[in-house]
Amino acid sequence: MEEPQKKSPGELRRDQLLKYAVLGILGAVLLFILLGVVSCTIASRKEKPGGLEDTKVPGLEENVGGVGKTIRSMVLVHAVGRNRLDVYDIDNDKTLQLQLEGKVELKNAYGQAITLTDLRPGDILEAKYDERELVPESLLVSGKAWTRADETGVEVDAGSNTIRLGSDRYSYTKELILHYRGEPLEAGRLHPADVLFLRGYQDKVWYVEVLQAHGTIRLENSAAYAGGNLQIDGKPYGTVSADMEVAVTPGIRTVEVVKEGMEPFSATVMVEEWKTAPLDLQEAVTKEGTLEISLDPGDALATLDGNRVEPDVPLSMAYGSYVLKVSREGFSSHEETVLVDQAYRKLTIRLERMPVNLHVDAPVGAELYVDGAYVGIIPVTTPVRPGNHVLTARMEGFLSVEQVLQVDGNAGDLNLRLPALEPAAGE
Repeated sequence: MEEPQKKSPGELRRDQLLKYAVLGILGAVLLFILLGVVSCTIASRKEKPGGLEDTKVPGLEENVGGVGKTIRSMVLVHAVGRNRLDVYDIDNDKTLQLQLEGKVELKNAYGQAITLTDLRPGDILEAKYDERELVPESLLVSGKAWTRADETGVEVDAGSNTIRLGSDRYSYTKELILHYRGEPLEAGRLHPADVLFLRGYQDKVWYVEVLQAHGTIRLENSAAYAGGNLQIDGKPYGTVSADMEVAVTPGIRTVEVVKEGMEPFSATVMVEEWKTAPLDLQEAVTKEGTLEISLDPGDALATLDGNRVEPDVPLSMAYGSYVLKVSREGFSSHEETVLVDQAYRKLTIRLERMPVNLHVDAPVGAELYVDGAYVGIIPVTTPVRPGNHVLTARMEGFLSVEQVLQVDGNAGDLNLRLPALEPAAGE
């Protein structure tokens, strides 16, 4: 047998290099495959929150084609374009632009088919769309959203982002759509006099449309009527202040101002949306009347609002209320509020004398009656006014005694002894 031909050192070196090259190629192929596997694993973990293969996220459905996940969510329409829809995803708190290329199921709240042109900013939809491609499968005008139409008296608190409708209170976010005739409007411009349409979902308001904006009435030259009562269309609007402004619903409004001592003011004014209608109250006209006061006794002291007045002297007085006080020593004081509201008025004030104390000390033990009214058991003291009074003493088993007493207001206190009682017959 022939011996194998030995390879030269050059050939051995070439074979060794070839072997290394093959091993290098195999290693590179294995490394490429490994990197591909790792990359797919990382991508898969990113698509599932938390990196857990079996985690289920509400509102998401696995897309069979593997393109993306299907989102089911409530969305608020911001703008409607050609083959696109700008929306805010309420459930996932993000803004999106949905692409409406191809077949998309569009329905209203009654399940009837509609077109993209039927949608408006502020609509709330139940959307089903691909998370990655942002292509909706279906859009349904939600019946879960609520609406309130022709609302007035709505109070908006921009500080706390709340809206109060009567006893109901809602919140809103920066995504609130507020429109007036299709144009954006700041929430701070809203007033309870505005007429509003509101749409919301659960406890939040997402869309407000001003159907009719408020106007303003400004009372000019109103200082003379300050403190008077303001009414608009028969409804009270508080107390008048100088150059005050009042927000009202637009239209022809009847303004009335009433103040004591002033001619009542009444006028109609046309109020337009967002505009101020000035109303000049002009100079107030003060009405005057004549007041005459007679006094009995004639030398009594009379004052009106603290100013002394002479009796039986006609006084020219501005319409209004005044406090009248009349007094005299030995007489009861008199006080009343006098209203001057006519051309002439006369008052007669008669003071009553102060009562005097009557002390009856006999017959002891008898009952004393003054003008038929029981006073007490003699001896007894009782006040009596000036004039004639009938005093009666009674005791069981005795004949009653009567006596007429004339009391003079200037006499001072009186002491009296009635005649002794005689036994009744048969006693």
